[in-house]
Amino acid sequence: MLVISGSTSTALGDSELLPLLSTVNSRMGSIALVHSEDICNAHLYLMEHDQPQGRYICCTNSCTMSELVHHFAKVYPSPNSQRVVEAEMVSVPTEISSKKLKDLGFRYKYSLQEVIHQAVDCCIDYGFLPPIKTE
Repeated sequence: MLVISGSTSTALGDSELLPLLSTVNSRMGSIALVHSEDICNAHLYLMEHDQPQGRYICCTNSCTMSELVHHFAKVYPSPNSQRVVEAEMVSVPTEISSKKLKDLGFRYKYSLQEVIHQAVDCCIDYGFLPPIKTE
């Protein structure tokens, strides 16, 4: 649900949720995104493996706030997107890595673009975002 809430806050400039994403971006250097189905598949994969040890990071990809806004704007254009990019503080991006999980052989089903596109579709379907106007 964070992907959906985060995407919604990015599109609308949500005054309550946007600071959460900004804090994650500033503390971690990027925002990790993953499809909920990939999370479930990773849990199953690790339970069926005899080699897993410790904790695993599960993220399809990570991106900075401005990259997230850029990807999001391709799917759901919004006048607030530019304001979010302008408000972002410059930081050195950090890759949040799933290397440990991938090294065991796990492969993600959904790409970053698919995660964002499906998040937008869900937000529209559930009324968190107005439908995209086509002219």
